[in-house]
Amino acid sequence: MKLVSLVGIFSTAGASHTYDLTIDMCDSSGCHPSQKRVALDANAKPGHENQVHVSGDSLTLEYAQWIGGPRVYLIEQDGVNENTMLELGSKEFSFDVEVSSMTCGFNAAAYLVGMDKNQGGAEAGTRYCDAQAVTDGAEVGTYCSEMDLFEGNTAAQQMTTHGCIDRCASFSDDSGCKSQGTNDICDHSGCGVNPFRYGPGSGYSDHGYNRIGMGLAPNSRLTLPNLTQ
Repeated sequence: MKLVSLVGIFSTAGASHTYDLTIDMCDSSGCHPSQKRVALDANAKPGHENQVHVSGDSLTLEYAQWIGGPRVYLIEQDGVNENTMLELGSKEFSFDVEVSSMTCGFNAAAYLVGMDKNQGGAEAGTRYCDAQAVTDGAEVGTYCSEMDLFEGNTAAQQMTTHGCIDRCASFSDDSGCKSQGTNDICDHSGCGVNPFRYGPGSGYSDHGYNRIGMGLAPNSRLTLPNLTQ
């Protein structure tokens, strides 16, 4: 994936909204474009469908004060109604983010969760889960493991793992993995790294907490590359 422009964070109900997106799949022979799509979350608010914009391998999510920002999921190409399952063992996952309009207080997020393939339902953006069992209008949320690859804005960024108990690591219909149950299913706080916490010299710039647009590297007014290993 080349660019995720997070202008926003990460009735529409009952409708499916998908958008074509190209990502690069790489192996020893090189990188090759692969056709995928993104699907809008099933509990999106009216108007969220107009805040998702895709051009080739670039995805832009807009933010509006009255409805917030949309959340989308990576799914397979047209004709294959299922979520894209990323097998990242011994592999890298890279993406660029552009958060120049997201000032302190915004949370632009790109993350992985234990959603299943959701065959036949991925286009509708159903069966979401995460380590907080977020509901977004649904009556009951579902717990599952979460890996936050990027949460940030122009001033700060964080990476966090949120583990869950084995039976709730992936999406499950088990009542014990639902938000109305016990609160010790997942590690809500997680194990995270936020460079800002470690003081001056550890944030976006080695020269202080925050050097937005001052020509120092990295400059959060510019596109920021992210690479997992």
